[in-house]
Amino acid sequence: MRPIECCRAGPYYAPAHDWTHANGLEYSAERDSYLLSLGGINSVLEASAGDGHVLWIRQGERVHPAEAAFSLAHDATWTDEGTVLLFANEGPQRPWSWVAELEVFHDGLREVWTGGMTDTLYTSSHGHALRPTTGNTLLAYGQTGVIRELDEDDVLVREIVLGTPVTLMELALIDDFVVR
Repeated sequence: MRPIECCRAGPYYAPAHDWTHANGLEYSAERDSYLLSLGGINSVLEASAGDGHVLWIRQGERVHPAEAAFSLAHDATWTDEGTVLLFANEGPQRPWSWVAELEVFHDGLREVWTGGMTDTLYTSSHGHALRPTTGNTLLAYGQTGVIRELDEDDVLVREIVLGTPVTLMELALIDDFVVR
């Protein structure tokens, strides 16, 4: 099998090919399943925790974000409403990152909300999205060291610039940022 163009050998995995770029795994006790994001094949899937059976798999498109449900998915998580929240990247050719909230149904996806698409901030790795109990959405732009909080209208509520890379684990430790 030939690697797809977006995931050829590069600085992170040389000389190997990271063809799936599995980058997020979340267990849901309520659903007894795992949610997995695969940026390299532009997919998100849910698999049964019991037998590993794939319950569904959905794929985004690598096109302009306004026309795609998602692109280069990272860190897919379930929201309290049962939708999927994920951090998406257009890639170096169109450098910006954003967050997508998606409703998954039997034969497709429906975009519920997107945020951060009005900016050109891009992270090449470690992008995360989180929806705390405030109802706002936090975006951690990994390698840039920028954390942004967006409201339901995609308006910037606040921004922290750390100057060093940030991960979701570190984001969760910033209590004042997550819990207001």
